[in-house]
Amino acid sequence: MPAPAPPRSPHEAPPAADAPAQQAADPHAQLRQCLQLLGPGTTSEHKFAGLALLPRLLPDPADFAAVRLAFDHIPWPFVRRLMRARDNGGQGADSGDADGAADADAGTGAGTGTEQPQGMQLTAELQQALAVHIWFGFCTTPQLAGERQLLKCIAPAAAAMHHTRTPETARRAAAAMIALLGGPGTERPIAPQAVAALWTPDVARSIAGALATERSSPPPGVGADPAAEQADPDGFLSVQALAHSLVHAALDAAASPQPHEDEAAEAMATALADASMALLHRNAARAFDVLALAGRVLATMQATAIDPKGAAARAVKSALRSVLRSHVASARHRDVALYVAAQLLIRAGPESLSSELSAALGSASAQAPAPVSGRAAAGTSRLSDPQFAVILTHVACAELRVMLDRVDMPRCAASTQHADAEHADAELVTPAAAAAAAAAAAAPLSASIASDPRQTQEALSKAPSRLDLGELADALQDDDDQDQDAEAASGAGQSKLNGTDTSSRAGTRQMRSSEDPARIARVMPICFDILEAVIDFLVLDSGELQPDMLLSMRGALSETFLTIAAFLSERMAEFQDSGDPAAVDDDATALSLKAYSRWVGEDSSVAPEELAELVPLVVHYCTAKIAAVGVHPIHFLTPVLVAITSEPLPRASFVRMRGYVPLARFLMDTTSIRADLEYAVLSVIMNTIVGEQHIIAADTIFVQLLHVLIQRLPSINDPLVLADSCALVCMIIRAMSPSQIASIPAQHISAAFARIFSFIRECGLSEAAGPDGSDDGADPADTHEQVSDMWYLTVSALADCVPLIQIPAGNKAQWGEQLHGILSRGSWTPDEAAVLKRLVVVCASHK
Repeated sequence: MPAPAPPRSPHEAPPAADAPAQQAADPHAQLRQCLQLLGPGTTSEHKFAGLALLPRLLPDPADFAAVRLAFDHIPWPFVRRLMRARDNGGQGADSGDADGAADADAGTGAGTGTEQPQGMQLTAELQQALAVHIWFGFCTTPQLAGERQLLKCIAPAAAAMHHTRTPETARRAAAAMIALLGGPGTERPIAPQAVAALWTPDVARSIAGALATERSSPPPGVGADPAAEQADPDGFLSVQALAHSLVHAALDAAASPQPHEDEAAEAMATALADASMALLHRNAARAFDVLALAGRVLATMQATAIDPKGAAARAVKSALRSVLRSHVASARHRDVALYVAAQLLIRAGPESLSSELSAALGSASAQAPAPVSGRAAAGTSRLSDPQFAVILTHVACAELRVMLDRVDMPRCAASTQHADAEHADAELVTPAAAAAAAAAAAAPLSASIASDPRQTQEALSKAPSRLDLGELADALQDDDDQDQDAEAASGAGQSKLNGTDTSSRAGTRQMRSSEDPARIARVMPICFDILEAVIDFLVLDSGELQPDMLLSMRGALSETFLTIAAFLSERMAEFQDSGDPAAVDDDATALSLKAYSRWVGEDSSVAPEELAELVPLVVHYCTAKIAAVGVHPIHFLTPVLVAITSEPLPRASFVRMRGYVPLARFLMDTTSIRADLEYAVLSVIMNTIVGEQHIIAADTIFVQLLHVLIQRLPSINDPLVLADSCALVCMIIRAMSPSQIASIPAQHISAAFARIFSFIRECGLSEAAGPDGSDDGADPADTHEQVSDMWYLTVSALADCVPLIQIPAGNKAQWGEQLHGILSRGSWTPDEAAVLKRLVVVCASHK
């Protein structure tokens, strides 16, 4: 066979005489000739020319044989090298792209890897545009969507999308990645391989950085589409659609995030926060769109997954400090700021409010792309950390007061921690972004290679999409005609703290609930999440807040919880009047009661009369099945239950309603329970019977509880749970009749009281050893101090139990001898010494 003729120069016209015959014999003849320019022995000039000719030779993308033939001959390393082209540095591997160096070596075959086509001076923009254009066409061909070579182009294409100043290149790169992802709008399932390639720190940073890149130069002439220019002039909507699609796909691809996925989420959240700050003074609406997306990225992570001192927490907080300073005049902007703040507090914890982070703000995202530099621009108009904590508290509290005072609440999500991701996306994506996502993701095959997918945007934007579940712009419109009475509605006043007007910055406006129930359903759980995080922040008591700021925050919280208490009382009255459990089985009541319980647990100034008024509601929540919450209400009601049972007035009401019964049943029916929750429930029961000891003998629920506790007692390891359990067992047995005690199996009694005596002895040894814990190998920690109250109650009740329980007299006498030794060595209060002496005497009497 003769050797093939060398390829013609791209500037040389092919012979025309035999073209018709060639076309008849082989419909792909011209395509094959073009593909010869892409062979391994050709120069960069030939490869570039071949790629430029290729779109014209694929007039019918439905001809998959031609598409496949072209795909197999594409020099993909060369394409990736073009994507990496930079005017300031030529071609090279991007940071973090493992294939970059190899591509630079393999990109040209005989060429050097850096040469320009002869006689042509090609800008980096034109090289990127051509490479992305070719890649885009193959990505939108469904049969090729999973090809490894296409996936390997994601990282350099994302970098090109970030750096390019050409809108067409950004639009095509975004549309190609959406097509590879699959999912809503593409008529293809989400592709896990594409999600894995996109959900990496470097690609995530590039996508976020592309949102802040300014693009305004005209298209370079590679398949430009005027319709796309009009729909998305600078490519922002296309990149935004890609970011939303990626977050949605990441949520669907894995139910539980892996460490590398959390790393990508942190990188993207950091870069998005920076991008929002870069956009803030150029386009505030876009800045809030990007900030909302940062919140959605945080929502992909597990609670407390972010280091409060890490880059992501610092970046998001820095952006919030900027926007809350003066950019929350509209309801939509305020809602976005609240949503992102809630996500930050959930993922990074209340410690993220601490001002200790401010020293590191300058290096919050050292790895973020260089063009995203909004912090420097916004640094002069940003709240200080303490001001941020105060303003955020006032905004959330004012919103809640308005909603609870004036709104007959609809059903809303129980918490932003568990909010449905799709619903949250729908509330934060603007209609324009949703339309762009649908259009870019659903590009038909006919749009590949030769045309832009946005030709279908108008039709697709009218179709329902998972990303377009509501007209957010209408839902979040300002209620401008009610600005005048906003301060009266919020109660924020005109307090100024270090030059910051807390009332005007709160930006609260009256909302007509009947006209906007969706917004209230969206915002209320967000505000409650912030409220509880602020309470936790104040409990930390780091001492960083100035007295006036601390008083301001506590004042806002106190006023808000007065409103919450009044709201709960009204709901309870409605329930008692109607007898309909649905009157209190709604999300607003559940969220209010949960937050109120958290507040009461930290604020000892709540009046007993106020607690007594809420006892029926609390008991009902403990007893009934509440559809509005996903867990048993006892999980979050223990603080208010402790407060109720600690005061005579509300405790008496609690006992009359037998409020202790559901608590006892909760302990009996729950086989696996957290130690802190078990201790809290036991504490409530102990508070109840210490103050109302007569109920032990009068209610059989305590006998049932005793049988369960006695069986569990030998295996309890938590010292606080053990202390409460020992005291409760002894107090119940002391009130039981001999026949009731006899019904308990002897082996259970023996094992349980051996454990009780061991508990008394261990605590006694800790007391006898002194503060250094040097005697008898005792734990240096002062165990006796931690459980002293329960130890006292246990010893006191055990002295009455010893004569009743069926245990050999020799065991009891041995207990007495050991306790006598502890008594003689320890340093006891008069009351402790008295009860311990009494127990020693009772045990010694059984010799």
